[in-house]
Amino acid sequence: MRNAVELADLDDFRIIEKPEQKDPFEKIISELLSETRQSNLEKELGKGYYYLKELKEVYNMKGVQARMPFSIQIN
Repeated sequence: MRNAVELADLDDFRIIEKPEQKDPFEKIISELLSETRQSNLEKELGKGYYYLKELKEVYNMKGVQARMPFSIQIN
């Protein structure tokens, strides 16, 4: 890195580290495990799984929210 700075004759610079990307094999395995966990939860909780999923979505939302005391599902 220093060689590039010297070649470019820079006095002021910064280094930005990007997150390391996952190995494609690891990414596939983690996605499969996630799907398996989701499938197992769905089997164990039955209808309750959809309530849990909705609660997680609401929990992850940011900012002020106006929520109705019921859910609407359109099929």
